[in-house]
Amino acid sequence: GHTIRSDAAGAPPLEVSGYGNVTITGSGEIVSNSDAALYVVGTAVLEGGIFRSGGTYHGAVEVLRGNLSVTGENVVMENTGSGNGLLIYDLEAVRLSAGKYSGAAGAISVSTDAFTLSSLLNQEGTSRVAYYKDNTTLVTEGLDGQALPGGSYTVKACNHTGEGVCEYTPNEGAETHAMTCLACGYAGAAEDCQYTYTPDSGGEHHITACQFCGRTKTEAHTYGSWTPEYNENAVTI
Repeated sequence: GHTIRSDAAGAPPLEVSGYGNVTITGSGEIVSNSDAALYVVGTAVLEGGIFRSGGTYHGAVEVLRGNLSVTGENVVMENTGSGNGLLIYDLEAVRLSAGKYSGAAGAISVSTDAFTLSSLLNQEGTSRVAYYKDNTTLVTEGLDGQALPGGSYTVKACNHTGEGVCEYTPNEGAETHAMTCLACGYAGAAEDCQYTYTPDSGGEHHITACQFCGRTKTEAHTYGSWTPEYNENAVTI
């Protein structure tokens, strides 16, 4: 792909105007050393493209008003200075299904409290998506806020795995629990509790607890058959 580069302050290399409806594909780069690489005022669909900005107070892509949809897994929004990857001032809709976002000030920043990080994720597809820190660790905290911290984050299909990623709640009236993924909001079907034994319960009973939801129950000990042990050195008097 080709590269479009601009060193001009106050004007990005590319702008989607208020009546514009643009789809960007391919692997080319749009680079601005002092401003955003792309302004979105109209409607932009990013199926490809690398957007880089060195602007201190800018995002690599800035949504001033309008609609932004990111569908390509190779889309990159990177601020190489001290700004943001994606900076949203105002919007009608933003749907993130993919892409990589990075910036020292923040990977993603939303200036209106009408939208949260969670609401930017496009959950209308066959699989739910989530934010991954450094492309590996699911983000489960701060999703009801407006800022994804500085660093590198990827949006891709959620795998609902990792310590503390899912929350399990016991269901009343049945030895099952409900699972909710804190990264993407997925609510799974009821699952059977899986109990583990607590050996030091004492007395004639022991306690078992579900390793997921923590539901406990008390059960009586069960014993196997006794087997005599022969000792050839035993002496009878």
